[in-house]
Amino acid sequence: MVDYRKTDLIVFGAGPAGLAATIAARSHGIGVKLIEIGPRLEARSRYQAAHLASGVGGAGLYSDGKFSYWPSATALWSLPDETRLRNSYNWFCGITQGLINPPPFPQHPGAPRTISALTQKHYESERTTFKARHHLISTLQEALASSLVPEATVREISLAGQGVAASVETAAGVIDIEARGAVMAGGRFGGLKPLGLITNIPSVFRRYEFGLRILTTARDFPFRDSSDIDPKLLLRNTDHEWRTFCTIREGEVSETDFLGLVSYSGRADVAPTHFSNFGFNVRITKEPPLGSLMDDAARRVLDGRVETFQAGLPEYLAGRIAGYDSPIDTMLREGLERLLDFLGESGDDMVVIGPCIEGIGYYPKLDSNLRVPDCAVWAAGDNTGLFRGLTAAFVSGHYVGDLAGDFLSGASTSN
Repeated sequence: MVDYRKTDLIVFGAGPAGLAATIAARSHGIGVKLIEIGPRLEARSRYQAAHLASGVGGAGLYSDGKFSYWPSATALWSLPDETRLRNSYNWFCGITQGLINPPPFPQHPGAPRTISALTQKHYESERTTFKARHHLISTLQEALASSLVPEATVREISLAGQGVAASVETAAGVIDIEARGAVMAGGRFGGLKPLGLITNIPSVFRRYEFGLRILTTARDFPFRDSSDIDPKLLLRNTDHEWRTFCTIREGEVSETDFLGLVSYSGRADVAPTHFSNFGFNVRITKEPPLGSLMDDAARRVLDGRVETFQAGLPEYLAGRIAGYDSPIDTMLREGLERLLDFLGESGDDMVVIGPCIEGIGYYPKLDSNLRVPDCAVWAAGDNTGLFRGLTAAFVSGHYVGDLAGDFLSGASTSN
């Protein structure tokens, strides 16, 4: 039996961006359904790979636990409605009071600098405990209980006029939901599903980003003495760049599974392991021609056809171990050689683990206010392809939820 419901707004994804969007939209008195493919917060387990990638709280629940501030997530601070952005940042500061100490809103964010040589990008960050993040998400989940539909698999989405119609499968049966608007907040894989089910949403190439977790003993960790919580080294080439990502001291490398797509991330809030790790990614910023070696290699990764791998860094650099297909491996090896030279490290005691996926290529085409042109659909957080991280997810989610609430509150439909 199919249950039919009508509402004002559907939010896809109950990670930080989706939770924030739902809070902001509901403050306008409109009806919202919050659809989450994973379980409720209390049902998630760090020992289940699928729960590390989805569930209420998103992938950030089990992560490095890091909140980063300007100039991290540079594009966030360039959103055009500064008053709304400030209000969203103030909301974020309010819900995290007592957990973290965010700095004041940046006065003059300015334009991002050009990266032409191996440089370090400095920005303020602070870590939170798993207990603190769990408490924050639990509070938001409780506040949104009437909107939340967990363990719900989106089977079909279509644009209906300016609105959206979705068919969602739950343990209780199929729910067909018609709404006047939608927010896509599905995290870094949200562009694959459910957004990938909407064939008539315009998309744009932003970046592929694939990489490795690099593991070594805590004693020999190259960033052991860095004063930055998350040292960020960047090097740009003509059509791609390399970057370190998500530094984990005395933590672990975690396997995550998003609908069968297995990849690896770093996690900090565990008992000391005597091992540290960091991510090293190649970001491909130029769209590869259809059918090219790079296009085929990227599609194999995103289709889940790249097997998981682990090897000594010297073996990987020498080409004795294949991780990805050749174009991606070649780029990663070139970048790793440059990184090791910069750090003055041999890499002999390091281990590489993969695949790691941080950019899926194509993202929704958005205007400057994160709205899809000519329809009432917005995107937030990692789902935009424009920025990532916990701070950006909460703030951008609230920003677009407030925009959607403004737009839809003129003629609200019951929830």
